[in-house]
Amino acid sequence: MKKLFYKTLIWVSRILGLWVFRLFAWIVSTGYFCFFPRRVATGVRFYAALFPNRGWRYHLCCTWRQYHSFTNLFLDRALLQDPGDLVYTSEGLEHLQKAVKNGTGGIILMSHMGNWEVAAHLLKKKLPKIRLLLYMGIK
Repeated sequence: MKKLFYKTLIWVSRILGLWVFRLFAWIVSTGYFCFFPRRVATGVRFYAALFPNRGWRYHLCCTWRQYHSFTNLFLDRALLQDPGDLVYTSEGLEHLQKAVKNGTGGIILMSHMGNWEVAAHLLKKKLPKIRLLLYMGIK
């Protein structure tokens, strides 16, 4: 059911514009924020530990922004399905091309603005023969 809704939302957004996707994403993230207070409390505690000198309103505001910025992940995924090219910049791509050509390996330390899924997708598009192993860290 979720998959059908998501595909329908993407289809409607392509016709009417991204504002439709953003509106639904805002409604869903607001719903999660309002109807799951334990999760919100976890976020507030996290920001209280991160910013101990700030008040509870600031911690709540940070949690609100986190909930709403998370929806950008889904928008990024939707934009990747669009046949148009995304504009991006990269440095050191020639080193990866050389590694692929020579059949050697390498380690990529990523520090970028945005979604790692988008970065991996764009890298795979640029270098189709590259083998990627994404390591997200220890939980």
